[in-house]
Amino acid sequence: MILKKSFLILLLSATSIAWAQDHHFSQFYATPLNTNPANTGNFAEDWRFSGIHRNQWSGINSAFVSSAFGFETNFKGSFIGQDKLGVGIMFLKDNVGANSFSNSGFLLSTAWHRKVDHQKRHKVSAGIQGGIIQKQLSDNGLQFENQYQNFAFNPDLANGETLKGSSQSYIDIEAGLGWSYLLNARTTVNSGISLYQLTSPQENFSETVDSLFTPNNLGNRLSFTVGAAYNLGNGMTLYPRILWMGQTKARNFNVGSSLGYDIGKSNDISVLVGLYTRLGDAAIVMGGMKYKNITGRISYDATYSGLNNIKGADGAGNTVGAWEVSLIIVGRFRSEEQSKFTVPCGIF
Repeated sequence: MILKKSFLILLLSATSIAWAQDHHFSQFYATPLNTNPANTGNFAEDWRFSGIHRNQWSGINSAFVSSAFGFETNFKGSFIGQDKLGVGIMFLKDNVGANSFSNSGFLLSTAWHRKVDHQKRHKVSAGIQGGIIQKQLSDNGLQFENQYQNFAFNPDLANGETLKGSSQSYIDIEAGLGWSYLLNARTTVNSGISLYQLTSPQENFSETVDSLFTPNNLGNRLSFTVGAAYNLGNGMTLYPRILWMGQTKARNFNVGSSLGYDIGKSNDISVLVGLYTRLGDAAIVMGGMKYKNITGRISYDATYSGLNNIKGADGAGNTVGAWEVSLIIVGRFRSEEQSKFTVPCGIF
């Protein structure tokens, strides 16, 4: 039998759009640990905190609420030499519908970063991440096929389903590679590739005849990113970015660009604006501000897919978009002068 949830229309619409099934954010550039394990510790400062919160489709009473928080630090010098070692920790949380389904994750990650050419313009990174994922299903608010009679829902009818369990946990492991290149004094380019669910964990909440013979293994998720930073001059920097993700038959393709504009002579304050699109689904507008070592952003997904047709329907509001807010803070354990070190010249 087919499990029918109270947010059936939402799930059918999401299936027709066919986006990725894991945690995903429109501001993927603001969630470094969630985008690629190779990003762990890949920054100039000593530590970095990142947090993001997403509220999606709340206008149709079937909100997808996702949050992610991460903390990283890096080490250099000593036995590492000119390389850099990063370690990080991340917490993920999803709630679907009226808290009917939740997904939590606690993950540790590490990455190694090395400049591979004599001029130190090429840098390669390799990272791995692993931890515990827990998923919980509550039958409160769920509606099943057998409980519909004459096209009306009757909660007094038996649902005819056998739930296997309300909570499941498994080990999740992912790995990633990254590359960046200082093209010239104005331009830096970067790319990364990562693979998730390396253990192909099983996930079954309903016992059916099919589930006894065919385990429901989560498919591997492949993620690929490309980006650049181009100094336009006059305090302006352009950040074009691309994200592609694929998991089983689901696809997610984000493309767009952000622009940063420095205010004042000290360059302590920057205004950020951006326009992206998730092809076939939504236009994404972003605004934010950077003050010294703190960067905050807010974005809105304006849905233009077929899901947009549900606006104004019975039980639905007039919005089917998504809001995201993010915060990144970087800092040093030591003063900037103490962090500097001299690189011996190989010529003399």
